[in-house]
Amino acid sequence: MSCTNGHLISVAENTNFALGEDISLTVAGVRIEDGVMMATPDTVDLSGATRGVHASLVVGEAVTHAGVGTFTLLDVVPRTRPPGFDGGGGTATFCFEPDPDFVLDPRVS
Repeated sequence: MSCTNGHLISVAENTNFALGEDISLTVAGVRIEDGVMMATPDTVDLSGATRGVHASLVVGEAVTHAGVGTFTLLDVVPRTRPPGFDGGGGTATFCFEPDPDFVLDPRVS
């Protein structure tokens, strides 16, 4: 799967990734279940101007945060944990296609 019209973004679980002013991306639930790669992206607008997204995606699926952009899940790398241990650590890779009016943090582009 390619990302010709967007930005490749890899985010580790429990990381607060700044996309732009007041907009951040986190990811949870990076996993492979029955051979299906999955992750749950969450976006937050700290200013309260837009409503964030929270969606469980499989590779190839996308979710759009209105006024921010579209996130398509491209890949996941779960972290292996010893039996009985929970926690984050997996990584999810997205193609982020910003909304034309969204001001992307220059460190992302």
